[in-house]
Amino acid sequence: MTRTIAPSAPGSIPARQAVAAQLRHPMARSTRSTYKRLMRRETHSSRSVVAISLASVIIAGCLYSGTELVLELTGRPPLIAAPSDVVRTVSQVNQIAPAILFTFGVLVAVTGLVLVLVALLPGRRARHQVESDRAAVVVDDEVVAASLARKVAVAARLDPANVDVSVSRHSATVRITPESGAVPNRFTAAKAIAEAIAYDTLRPALEPTVVVERTGRVGA
Repeated sequence: MTRTIAPSAPGSIPARQAVAAQLRHPMARSTRSTYKRLMRRETHSSRSVVAISLASVIIAGCLYSGTELVLELTGRPPLIAAPSDVVRTVSQVNQIAPAILFTFGVLVAVTGLVLVLVALLPGRRARHQVESDRAAVVVDDEVVAASLARKVAVAARLDPANVDVSVSRHSATVRITPESGAVPNRFTAAKAIAEAIAYDTLRPALEPTVVVERTGRVGA
């Protein structure tokens, strides 16, 4: 005998129970692989902007060179410099001061190094992954910073306006501004942010740092 269960409306108790029952089982290997790809896509930025910008510069340079060449062949004045003049100037490069040549070479080398690093190193977004066996969760660093600041302010009994948290890829820095009539407890703040980071299980993991500013503000 087959029993048919009528579908429940979203948000109803049977629907929520069904979702809860599904989440009790760990995800399959194929699902985990899909989530892994999604996490990488959400935490890494593409290089399309850099590639398009570089391609645009190269195309513009080719168009300009072609335009100057056509103008010279037709006997018209150049836009900036005729190709023959450029070739003549390059052939006399040994007459340029060594300091200028060295500076130009350094600029070209630095530009090439930056382009190579941009091509090889992965671009990353200001986001962190939350460890979970049942879902793919990504949180913006601004949201993480706001959450940590709130927890530190509550634990150390500080005015939220006096707590500032900045989150980078591997660190979370808490800056506490003292207020007149109250001495911030650095140990309590450090303990609160360490517990919050451990509870959130962020990846990559964050290394907390608490800094108490030397200058304070007058309390209300």
